[in-house]
Amino acid sequence: MSNIASLILVIISVGTFFGYIDPAYMQAKTLASQDAQYNQALDTAKALILERGALLAKYNAFNPSDLSRLQTFLPDAVDSVRLIIELDAIAQKYGMKIRDFSAAPATAAQQSLGVDNSPYGTFAFTFTTTASYDGFMTFLRALEQNLRLIDVVGITFSAPTTNSAYDFTVTINTYWLK
Repeated sequence: MSNIASLILVIISVGTFFGYIDPAYMQAKTLASQDAQYNQALDTAKALILERGALLAKYNAFNPSDLSRLQTFLPDAVDSVRLIIELDAIAQKYGMKIRDFSAAPATAAQQSLGVDNSPYGTFAFTFTTTASYDGFMTFLRALEQNLRLIDVVGITFSAPTTNSAYDFTVTINTYWLK
C-alpha cells in the first residue's frame, strides 16, 4: 500500500508541477522581464527629466531681450502682417510708402526635388515704392541693418516722368523656422 500511496503522491506532485507551478513560474518570469523593461523606461524618463531641467536652466539664463531679438531675426512662422508693418515703418522714415504688397512661397523652395528636410522655410514678398535714387539706397541700407533676416532678390524700376522719383518694385525673401 505504501508503494501505491507514494505513486499517487508522485503523480499528484507531477500534475501539480505541470498544472500549476510551471505556468505560474513562467508568468512570474514574464512579469520579471516586464518589470525590467518598466524600470529601464523609468530610468530613461528620469534621465530625460534631468536633461530637460538642464536645458530649461540654460534657456532661462538667456536675456529675455536677446530671446525677443532672436525671435524677430528668425521667427517660427511666416508673419506677413508684422513684416509689412516693419517695412512700412522703415519706408516712412525716409518719406516713402509701401504699396502693391504680395506674398508667395519662394520659387527655389518649390523647385526642390523630394522631401524638404531643411529646418527653415523661405517666403517671397514683392512690394512697390516711389522714391528718389538716393532715398531708395538709404532705404535698402536700413533694410540691410534691420534685425529681421531679409534677402533682396530682385529690384526693378521705371524712369521718372515728371519728377525725380522712381517707381521701385522690390522682391525680398524672408525666412522662418519650420
